Parts: sequence; structure tokens; C-alpha cells
Amino acid sequence: MILNGFAGVDGVSGVLGVTRLSNVSKVSGRVLREFERWLKERYRSSYRRVVLQYVKRFGDDFLRGDLSRVVALSGKARMHVLDALACFSKYLGRYDYYAMLKKRYGLRYEHRDSHLIIDRMDATGVAEWFMKAKTVLGDYNIFLDFLAYTGLRVEEALQSWKLIHSEDGYYDHARMVLQHYKHPDMFLRRTKKAYISFAPKHIVEKLRSIQAPSYQYLRHKLKKKKLPTRFSDLRELWASIMSRHLQQHEIDFIQGRIGNVFLKHYYNPKYVEDLKERIEKGWKEIENLLRITLTGVADVKI
Repeated sequence: MILNGFAGVDGVSGVLGVTRLSNVSKVSGRVLREFERWLKERYRSSYRRVVLQYVKRFGDDFLRGDLSRVVALSGKARMHVLDALACFSKYLGRYDYYAMLKKRYGLRYEHRDSHLIIDRMDATGVAEWFMKAKTVLGDYNIFLDFLAYTGLRVEEALQSWKLIHSEDGYYDHARMVLQHYKHPDMFLRRTKKAYISFAPKHIVEKLRSIQAPSYQYLRHKLKKKKLPTRFSDLRELWASIMSRHLQQHEIDFIQGRIGNVFLKHYYNPKYVEDLKERIEKGWKEIENLLRITLTGVADVKI
């Protein structure tokens, strides 16, 4: 049987006795081009780039039934590779082969409780990076505050900034809520979603006065000064701190990891006010932590 240019399971043994997916041991340029077209129909460009990058590096290993190089990777990189190979296997129509191979090599996704994501040392490191990055980004450093206050993914935050700049009804001033659900094409994606976010009024007003830059511009500014792009660490920091004030399902809802079943609570004024008050307590802790390198007196309790 032929699947997207590959022979199906054909009895050729790979490493650890795993049956190889194909007697072809390399992913051809033609297959990569077809795979890229398949990705374009389903995923955003930032995610496509990451998936293609890892399939180019590890796709041949996958075809040979040898994931030993994946096993040797650090936790975060390993998760990215597994995501990419899972996507590639779905394109090939052989997710069952991917699942079998992953199990054979003892690979699994690491599910971490939000309050364990950032430990005390990591939080200090994020705070130090935060202050350096704010200096480098100049007028655009408000974006870092925005990420820290909302816990949004970087691409969601940039889309949100553009809407804040161009649309009055997007931000509910009374509730301090960014209403992402009003723009499902931007925020309610197939694999990643964001329904609402809470944001302080002074941050929103500052964002409204500045045109949003591109992600590439921000990345270039940091790279020029040899600073890594740790935007995702601010999202994890938000979840870590908010775990002391919100229930897990509330964090998961605001960060887009669960469905819109909780959106009905948005129309309950008492619940939204209570949620806002608890989030404001978390904001004070975030402010304390991210000022640590300036004052040297903030107490980090992560």
C-alpha cells in the first residue's frame, strides 16, 4: 500500500525491533512540499515553521523507526519534536505507527501542574531577562508587560494589540476584559484558543497609542543584543502565580486549554467581578516579582 509516496508497513525491521514505516529512509523534497501545503490548510505560519523545522531534522529517523536521537533531547525540545512527528504521521495517515513508536521508546508528553512550571530560581531568571528585554525593546517594551499581565501566547498578544489599536468595542473597560471570542477567526483556532483575557486599563491605553510591531521585529531586536526570546516564559509565570488565586479550570480556560463551557460565566456579573479581584491579586505579585532586579527587595515566593 502507498501512502503519500511512502510504502506502508512492509516488514522491514528497524531499531529495537520496531517495524519500519517504509523501506524509504529519507523524506524527499517532494513529500516535504506536499506536507507544507497540507500544513497551510490547517495551521498558522509560526506553528508550520516549527513543525517543518523538526520534520526536516527528525523525519528520516521516524521513517527508519529510530527515535533514539529524540530520547536524548531535553524535555522542551523533545515535546516540540513529538508534536512535529505526530503532525507528520497524521499527514501520512499513520498516527498508529507514531503512537506505537513513541510507546516503544518510552516517550510521553510531560503534563506539569501550573504551580510547578516556574520554580524560584527560574522566576528570578525570568525577572532578570524581563528587565534587560524592556531596555532593548524601547517604546515597544509595553508588550512585555502585556504578556505578563494576560498570560497570552505571543501571537495572540500581537493580534490583540492590533485590535486594541483599531477597535473600540474589543476591550470592555468596566470589566477590564479583552473579548477575544468576538474574533473567532483570530483566536478560536483548531488547536489553540483564547476566549477572554483580563488586562489593566493603563496597559491597554498605552498599547492603543502605539502601532503593534511584527514578531520578527521584536525577535530581531532581542537577538541583536544576544537576548533569547523568552515570551513563553511570561505565560508560564502568569499561570504559576495565578495558581494561588484561581482554580485550575479557570487558568485553563483563560489560557485557552479547555472549551468554551466556562464562557457562560462571563455573563454572570458577580462571577466576573470575583474573578477580576482574584486576578488583580495575582497582578500585584507579578509586579513585585518583575521589579526584583530594580529594587532588590521584592520577595519571590515561587
